[in-house]
Amino acid sequence: MEYKSQKIDGHKVHYSADWINDLEAETHFKWYYHQARMVYELSDREEKILEIGIGTGLLSDMLKKRGWNIQTLDIDEDKHPDFCANALDFDYAIHEVETVVAFEIFEHIPY
Repeated sequence: MEYKSQKIDGHKVHYSADWINDLEAETHFKWYYHQARMVYELSDREEKILEIGIGTGLLSDMLKKRGWNIQTLDIDEDKHPDFCANALDFDYAIHEVETVVAFEIFEHIPY
């Protein structure tokens, strides 16, 4: 797998879109179910939701197909997010973001 790198907030971050072409394990689908359930329980369809770090895109695609107002932000243009940018530099106010979900980024954050 070929990784890309980018320096963000003084830390080198590695990422790749290559893995999204493989079938994920059952565990991952269970995680997506719980992520969607959290969105359903804590938001409503009219809120402007932003998903940071889109992973395979499964969550945002599913919510969009069900009428949720969700857009995506990722630093990897190969994942075709709605916004390709660094989450630290993104202007949330200009896009009137009301809810942010970030289920697919924690493994990239340095401790």
